[in-house]
Amino acid sequence: MDRLPHPATGEPDYTEDDLAFMKAMHRYKIVNRRPFPTWSEVLEVLKSLGYRKVALPEPLPKRNTRFERESQIASIRLHKAHRTPPKPHFDAEQPSGESSANPD
Repeated sequence: MDRLPHPATGEPDYTEDDLAFMKAMHRYKIVNRRPFPTWSEVLEVLKSLGYRKVALPEPLPKRNTRFERESQIASIRLHKAHRTPPKPHFDAEQPSGESSANPD
């Protein structure tokens, strides 16, 4: 599901499911005094909300994170910086009126 980012925060507008999960995780961390729950504990919270594995696994959606965007920009800049500039074109003859000899 594609969601547009919030204009002020850049975060997507949260769905009811998103908010329910965030509230449940916050409540779990407070009640159990676990500021950094393990992934097993996160799975417990999800199951407590009624989530169950009922379908075949699907690939995770690809999010273009800030780090990935910055890496792409840096890669483009590096590529541009390493390109060899075109060689200047010099005619064998100098324009009329100019002399290469020293006038002194």
